[in-house]
Amino acid sequence: NIMVSNPFWCKTVSEYKAETARWIESPDMQNYMDLAIFFDAFAVAGDKTLLINLKDDLFNKLHDKDVFMAYFAKATLTFDTPKTNKLDIKKVAVFPIVQGIRSLALRERIRETTTVKRIKILQDRGEIDKELAAELLEAFDVVNPLRLKSQLEDIQDGKEIDNEIDTHTLGKIERDLLKDSLKIVVEFKRFITHKFKIDKIS
Repeated sequence: NIMVSNPFWCKTVSEYKAETARWIESPDMQNYMDLAIFFDAFAVAGDKTLLINLKDDLFNKLHDKDVFMAYFAKATLTFDTPKTNKLDIKKVAVFPIVQGIRSLALRERIRETTTVKRIKILQDRGEIDKELAAELLEAFDVVNPLRLKSQLEDIQDGKEIDNEIDTHTLGKIERDLLKDSLKIVVEFKRFITHKFKIDKIS
């Protein structure tokens, strides 16, 4: 329901400025999520400068808000990497990469909205090194097709679509690639923890 037909997402510039201030000053999981959604938005019609100015306003509000950014980035660590054969690929692999990169992009005032392009910009700016960038892109390139493949199989089998993958149904190469990708995610979580000093907050 994230669409203009929902009054919550259909606001004037002044209303959005008040909303982003509330998200920052009253942080909780819902506000973090709403802020993430807003930050990922891009203009497809109308006066694009309205959104550009709102993002500038958001960036300015977050200046020196290190504690807020640490909590925002902490969402990257929400889901543990399981040792079971069945796993939610979105929770354990896709989301940590997306949220970690989103957190870095927000702090660095990067306007690009796609994870892949954000990774490349962060590498160019020296925020993540070339090796980590390559590993994240590789992992992203593994887990997203696996997720899509599983969902297409759900549709073909008449099942409800979800993000769960049974590794027993994967071939050896796919299993090995997934295992390597999950290792990269674990390392990336450590990187985000260090980068935002998450261990310093409760």
